[in-house]
Amino acid sequence: MFTRACLVLVLSVLCIAASPGFAAASEGSATQSTVVAATPEQIWPLFSTTEGVRSWVAPMVEVDFRVGGAWRTNYNPDGELGDATTITNTILAYEPNRMIAMKTTGFPENFPWTNELRDAWSVIRFEPIDDERTRLSITAFGIGDDAGSKAAMSYFDRANQSLLDVIAKRFIDDTDLVRRGHATLELLQQTTGHWICEWTTDDGMNITVYNGVRRGADDESVVTNAWFDFGGTILDHGWTLAYREPASRINRDDVGAVRFHNVSETGEVATGSIIASGTDRDLTWNWTTHHADGSTTVYIITQSCDFENDRYTMKARLADGSALDDMPDELVFRRIDAMPERFAKAAKAQLVRDDDASASND
Repeated sequence: MFTRACLVLVLSVLCIAASPGFAAASEGSATQSTVVAATPEQIWPLFSTTEGVRSWVAPMVEVDFRVGGAWRTNYNPDGELGDATTITNTILAYEPNRMIAMKTTGFPENFPWTNELRDAWSVIRFEPIDDERTRLSITAFGIGDDAGSKAAMSYFDRANQSLLDVIAKRFIDDTDLVRRGHATLELLQQTTGHWICEWTTDDGMNITVYNGVRRGADDESVVTNAWFDFGGTILDHGWTLAYREPASRINRDDVGAVRFHNVSETGEVATGSIIASGTDRDLTWNWTTHHADGSTTVYIITQSCDFENDRYTMKARLADGSALDDMPDELVFRRIDAMPERFAKAAKAQLVRDDDASASND
C-alpha cells in the first residue's frame, strides 16, 4: 500500500508509460488525468493554499504560493517542516485556475529514486469541460529511460490514480455517488442489443465496428463483445464486463462505484471506472490499458446516449486531452436488429475452432 507521502511526490514525478503507437504529451513526458465534478475555481485552492493542501495531503503543510515559492509537507509524526523527512516542491510557474508547474527540490531521506527523478518536473492543468466539470491532469516531464527511472515510473503508476481520485471524490458525496451509480448502470443496461459504427479512413479503407451488448448473469452487470471489420478482415476485438462493486469491497470512497474490465485480442487488459455525468445521458469511462511490457496508457472516453433515436456517440482522448491517431473525432453507433452476417459467421467459425481444439485435447 502506498503512503500519502508517496502521493505528494506524485505531484512532481507522476508517470505513466506511453502505449506503442500513441505518443505522450512530449518526449520524456507522461500524463494522468481524471474528471472532477467541480469548476477550476473550486479545485484551485486545494493546490494553492496551505489550508487547502492540508485538507487532503498531510497534517504538516506550508504553501508559499508564488513563483519560486515552496510547497512543503511532512508526514512524520515525530518530525517537523524542514527536517530530513520533509518533501519540498518548488513552484516554477502558474496561471490562476488553469495551470501550476512545479518541481520536487527536496526529497525525503531514504527515498529510493532521488537521482532518477532529480530532473523531473510536472505541470498540473485545470481544464473546464463544461459549467460543472473539470479535467484535472498532471503531466510529468524529464523522465529518463534507464532502469531506475522505469522502476520509479512503475511504482508511481499505481499511485497516481489514487491521488486524482482523492481530489475527484472531494466533490461527490455518498448520496450523489449512489445516485450516479444507479444512473450509470441504468444507462449501460439500455445499451443491450446490437450496435454498429462505420467509417472510411483517409486512405480509403472501410472500417466497421460491431458491439453486441447483453446483461450479465446477475441481470445487473453488462457484457459487451466487440468485433472489427478492417476492409474485409474480421477480428474479435475483445470482451468488456461492467459491474457494480460488491458490498464486501465497498468503502467510503467506492459507494455506488461501477467498474469495468476489458480483455482485447492482443491480451492487453483495461480497467477503470464508469460514471454518469452531465444530465445523466452521458457516461465517462476512465480507461487504463495495461500493456504486456508493464506500461499503461490512459484514456478518457465519453459516451453520449440518444436512445430515442437509437444511437450513441463515443469520443476518446488521451489523458492529456489530445485526439487519437487514425480515429474519427467522434464514433457514431446506431442500433440494428441483429449481429451482421459476416460477424456471425466469424463468431460461429471461432466456436468450431474451439470445439475442434477441445476435442484434440481429449
